[in-house]
Amino acid sequence: MTRAMALPLMLVLAGAASASATPGDPEPGMRVVQTGRARLTVDAQAAPFAELLRELGRTMRITVAVDPGPDAATPITATFNDVPVEDALRRLLRGRNFTIEYGAAGIDEVHVYQEGAVSRTSGAWRADPPSRARSYARLARAAAEEQEDLNTLERTALDAAEPDERMGALSTISALDNTRARDIAIALLTRDDDEEVLSTAVRILRQQEPVPLEPLLSVALSGKPVRVRIEALQAASADGRTDRRLLGALKSLMSDQDEEVRETAKQLLDDLSQ
Repeated sequence: MTRAMALPLMLVLAGAASASATPGDPEPGMRVVQTGRARLTVDAQAAPFAELLRELGRTMRITVAVDPGPDAATPITATFNDVPVEDALRRLLRGRNFTIEYGAAGIDEVHVYQEGAVSRTSGAWRADPPSRARSYARLARAAAEEQEDLNTLERTALDAAEPDERMGALSTISALDNTRARDIAIALLTRDDDEEVLSTAVRILRQQEPVPLEPLLSVALSGKPVRVRIEALQAASADGRTDRRLLGALKSLMSDQDEEVRETAKQLLDDLSQ
């Protein structure tokens, strides 16, 4: 008999829903590869949520249904390397209403509902109470394991010797916990000196709502690599705010020693003045 489990949002399932792609972000695309019997690798850059989930279903032979609505087109940026399919789903489905049905061989079907279509605190359980209790216990253990994973990733992002490791850990955290990624990105902007790591941190801050001005302006006014300073300045100006701190920084940078920084500041100031 098929066991069907409705997984409510209160279970704190971790996942990723990135902000909309911004100029300078990687081109949209996705890659889903099965790496084992129930394991897969996902590399998605601004991929529409519904398309990414359906591709996962095709790859893993799982029936996937995503109700039509605005959320279906939400761009998702996520990277999971050789993880269990359940882990990938928990991360991708965080903050959404959905059900997962299990059969004898594992996951049979995933259904994602639009906001309000399914209660956040109840679902159509078709399993006996012991099965439901075991399911909640398993999810509780998974949530605890995921929290430990985040702690490990944070240590890697901040302290790993190799820049690629720091950058990869930060990108993965962004896919799992956007708020935590923001705090780590801000820390990296003050302590890291690798251009690619700094650029990744700026990109993550640009995706925040609202965009945190202070750390971005500090980078723009600093002695960091010119490319990173310009990216930080563009990120700080992305939402069109005419904040006095931003305007002051732009006016100051119009006399910067670097010509490209001066031209960028002038262009952004002209744009904000229109």
